[in-house]
Amino acid sequence: MLDGHRDIMENPHIIRDLPEECVEAAKDLYRSMNLHQRWLDDETTPADDDKLWITVDESWQSFTAWCHDQREPSGTKHKFGQALAVEGHPSVVVRVGQGKDTPTVRLRTGLTWSAEHLERELAAQIRAAAEEAKKAVTDFAREDVRRITEMRAEAALGT
Repeated sequence: MLDGHRDIMENPHIIRDLPEECVEAAKDLYRSMNLHQRWLDDETTPADDDKLWITVDESWQSFTAWCHDQREPSGTKHKFGQALAVEGHPSVVVRVGQGKDTPTVRLRTGLTWSAEHLERELAAQIRAAAEEAKKAVTDFAREDVRRITEMRAEAALGT
């Protein structure tokens, strides 16, 4: 099967002679083998509105985390950017504010996070907040125990 796929990839004109179902199966196979496309399918939702966007840095961080979870090598940020540009999501530089000296940010327009991605991000934020609250309560309790111990020691020495 892989030999047949390699032949099709090396000789795309062969696809013209295949039934539509075979052409679609070949496209699906290629899509499932394309790491960047799999990330786009899993983590993002295409948006017709160019006012919806994801920053380049956010997309790269999400991609590398996703690759880690998938046990796949992430490659380089440059290759990732090239692959997304080929898929129709080039980066654009946007100036934040007015004037020449205002900072800029690079965005990938026409993409938004998938609902599943947003749910995972929210769950991670909730876990982090819970851990932080647990640490704060533990620290407060330790400090409270230390003060009580000091007060008892002072009271014992004073009597």
